[in-house]
Amino acid sequence: MSRLHIVGSALVVVSCGGNIDGVTAKETQDPGVQAPAAPRDPNTNPDGVPYPTSNVGTSTHTRIPNFKLMGFRAKDTASIVDTTGGLTTLAMSDYYDPLGTRGIKLVHVSVNVRWCSPSNQQVSWLSGYDHQSNQRTGSGVAAQLASEGVVFMDVLVEGFAPGTTATLDDLRGWVQDHQINFDAAIDSSYGELGSLFNQAAIPFNVIIDARSMEIEQTSVGFSADETTTIRKWLDWTKVHPPMAN
Repeated sequence: MSRLHIVGSALVVVSCGGNIDGVTAKETQDPGVQAPAAPRDPNTNPDGVPYPTSNVGTSTHTRIPNFKLMGFRAKDTASIVDTTGGLTTLAMSDYYDPLGTRGIKLVHVSVNVRWCSPSNQQVSWLSGYDHQSNQRTGSGVAAQLASEGVVFMDVLVEGFAPGTTATLDDLRGWVQDHQINFDAAIDSSYGELGSLFNQAAIPFNVIIDARSMEIEQTSVGFSADETTTIRKWLDWTKVHPPMAN
């Protein structure tokens, strides 16, 4: 089967390395309450279909493991996540849509840290809210692509300084600062996603085929050309069947 090959964009891609000087750490915050139990079996999708267990891995053309993270679910693509409550377990199985009954074609997972400028740029780009000027700049890429079947999930792994453990208060602040209008979760110190990528550079992005949960592409750094890349993968799914079970 022929596969899609994305050629690197001429636009500048920016990322943060693991050792950044001149960053002032803020006091580590208490992680707060634990997430309640998932309202359904997290090993099945919302339709009750078991998450696939064959060809699971962390490289392209394998199925992403059914990672389970604590976080907030977006009420819908046009509203802000409720950060006063509503903590729940977000699992990769939430996005598994083998029959297309939920209209999900691609899943875009971004891994970010609070101290990294490109991470902040990327999430503002996704949400359409400029955290520096505290004003909305548009509907945001996540909302724009929702109608095309793309679901976004942001994962926060570190706090205000390199190596600091992200807490639930960090996640609440992150969501509020950027007016995030898509799913957002916490993975303190890469405890769950650590095997998925080299943590030396952030942001880290993953594009997943929701029909099979196959990892189609991974990339490092923020580029506003990511929208073009996502749409190329959407076109690819229209003419190629999903990974076989």
